[in-house]
Amino acid sequence: MIVSDIVRVALVASIPTLAHISIFWIYVITFLLTTVSLFFRPAKDGILPDIVPERSLMTANSLSSATDTTIEVLGFPLAGALVGGLVGSFSTDHGIDFAFYIDAGTYLFSAIMIYQMSVPHSRPDQPKLGLGTLLRMVGSGLRFVRSNAILLTNTLIIACGALIGSGTLTLAYGYAAWTNTGAFGYSILEAGIGLGNVIGALIMGRWGDRYPKGPLILIGLICFGATNGALAIASDLWFATLMLVLSGVSNMFFIIPSITLVQQRTPDEFRGRVLSFRSTLVMISFIVSNIVLGMSAAEYGVTTVWGVSGGLLILVGLLAFLLPSARNAD
Repeated sequence: MIVSDIVRVALVASIPTLAHISIFWIYVITFLLTTVSLFFRPAKDGILPDIVPERSLMTANSLSSATDTTIEVLGFPLAGALVGGLVGSFSTDHGIDFAFYIDAGTYLFSAIMIYQMSVPHSRPDQPKLGLGTLLRMVGSGLRFVRSNAILLTNTLIIACGALIGSGTLTLAYGYAAWTNTGAFGYSILEAGIGLGNVIGALIMGRWGDRYPKGPLILIGLICFGATNGALAIASDLWFATLMLVLSGVSNMFFIIPSITLVQQRTPDEFRGRVLSFRSTLVMISFIVSNIVLGMSAAEYGVTTVWGVSGGLLILVGLLAFLLPSARNAD
């Protein structure tokens, strides 16, 4: 996590210089930042069981998700205010450059805070890391997932959910254009998703550990599909926003118990590998989902695509209830 933050410091701090050379570098840096995040997030989720007792994992994951979402929701207006203030105090170019340097400083602050942590855990000695060793570690992680019916089923369900439903933000943009609400409508819809995620995370933190994880995950997936599918018949911005708030709540019912399930069922030596594999799989599904749903919406209409994706999510959730490794997971 510390190394990931330090790398992100260097990447973000280099943007003002490289952007003046060619816009191409912005795409390269964005790709690298996303890649580095694939190391940071699994490490963060993997270290939680070493910090909090098992009975508190659901609450810890809920707090982590609520914090991440709150920062994401508040980050856009705060960044806009920061850039506006810096541009007003300096020239346009210098103001934007300073904003990137401040952003890089937040990653440095994160690295310093993580360095102060004391993690009480003991792990077996790791072999010297090389390409061959890395491939063997990845292979052993995949074999562990394949050998555990509950983790394998949950991983497949998570991948299906991400593949079918991760294009929500892309569809929200198209919906705002379809309803002629423009940037205002898009911002409201995004805020609705973020608010729902926060509410769902808080609910899971308070009451989630009282119920079996398997049914929670599947009910969350089905409700996620139902709220998305409802947008197929809606042409009102505020009704759509309400549906996306409920969609965000359902999404947390789906995601948080899944993360907790992996943490509790995976031994220390495999946890990072399993979480990294799942994170990569979800990221690939996210990319494919946005491309496919975006292209489909352009061809067939936003509401039609929302209805189809919602129906498919419901179908996946109902079919998963037929699998003991899904409905009995805990």
